[in-house]
Amino acid sequence: MNHELVTGFAEWASVNWGYVAAVAALACFVLGLIAGMMLPPFTGRESRGSRRSASELYVGNLAYELTEKELRKAFEPYGRVLSTRIISSKSSGASKGYGFVQMSDPAEAKAAIESLNSQKVHGRRLIVSEARSQAKNL
Repeated sequence: MNHELVTGFAEWASVNWGYVAAVAALACFVLGLIAGMMLPPFTGRESRGSRRSASELYVGNLAYELTEKELRKAFEPYGRVLSTRIISSKSSGASKGYGFVQMSDPAEAKAAIESLNSQKVHGRRLIVSEARSQAKNL
């Protein structure tokens, strides 16, 4: 780390902000530099969310009586299933009719989408697609 840069910043901050604020600002500055060194380089080709969602699938139009174990069994022929989750109502605990399946490999996830989308499970045609990141309300 450039010693002159840190010293110059500390002197400038102490004149403009006072000693305690300067120390706090310097600590944040140094921690930011350290954290920046630990982050993987940004390639511009993919975001953090896109890597994760490549193997996480949205499954809609589920039968309300379908269990997570049954959902897992439907996806296992296409690859290793890491997790299944059926979304349920907070108030009643009943299934909302959709869920998520996380698979270990993006190619396996793609095969599951191609094979299971529009297939009947428990009498209902599934909607299977790549999961999208949830929009955050700010």
